[in-house]
Amino acid sequence: RTFLRTARHPAAEGLSEFVALDHLYESADTFAEVYTAIVEELVAAATTHAPEPIIYAVPGSPLVAEHTVELLRAAPRVDLTIVPGLSFLDLAWERLGIDPLGAGVRLVDAEQFAVQATSDRGPYLVAQCWSQALLSEIKLSPSYDEDLPVPDVVLLHHLGLEDEQVV
Repeated sequence: RTFLRTARHPAAEGLSEFVALDHLYESADTFAEVYTAIVEELVAAATTHAPEPIIYAVPGSPLVAEHTVELLRAAPRVDLTIVPGLSFLDLAWERLGIDPLGAGVRLVDAEQFAVQATSDRGPYLVAQCWSQALLSEIKLSPSYDEDLPVPDVVLLHHLGLEDEQVV
């Protein structure tokens, strides 16, 4: 049995015979609740189908910005094998033409920007910008020092997809 965190991603288009977990996003109030529900559904499926394995697929790398995978790694109720995949970060570094270590880039979760980007100057790669309201919060964040020049901002949108934008 194969489970997809979301079928609302171009990577899911070529797949068949899977269970999409999109319904959990619609039934919960917060992402934390969604992620917990996903883990519970996967653990229940793994228990039901044991000793046969189940597959849980996520868009991109399961090791980058995939909280459900973090929760599964911490769950002693299941044995887990992780198969790394291409991350949006690999595409970002290529499109920006930088070595993130050489440039001193810090990866910041958009929802945690005000906390994670308080003391050091960038450059930052701000990920998980899933809404205009969240981008507005970042723009209005007290992390920006009004006495310093406005930082350069590059928008990376839908990297690797047909409607990719680097602005």
